[in-house]
Amino acid sequence: MRTCKSGQLWPIWLWDVKDVVLVWPKKLMAECEAQCKEWGYDEILLFVESTNTRAKKLYGKLGYRRAWIKKDATAMKVTEDGYLTDEQVELWCMRKSLKPGLFGLLGM
Repeated sequence: MRTCKSGQLWPIWLWDVKDVVLVWPKKLMAECEAQCKEWGYDEILLFVESTNTRAKKLYGKLGYRRAWIKKDATAMKVTEDGYLTDEQVELWCMRKSLKPGLFGLLGM
């Protein structure tokens, strides 16, 4: 099985000025998924911080399911004074099968 991780993509930025918050992420993810299929990948993985409930909800609506949780991940954060710092976070790995039909729905 070939897996594409979201960080491997150079997505095409699709702007929809009237509804950037709702329409744009869906179009962007559709483009990323189409590119992964074109490259021959069977699934796509992405990582989201567990506290980012809006992103988790959006990805869930787009068919992504939680694959695993990494409780001791490190993320770079910007402090109030503009400096970068490492911070402990909990990351969710979410996956979506790119296979068509029943096999794709079952994540096989």
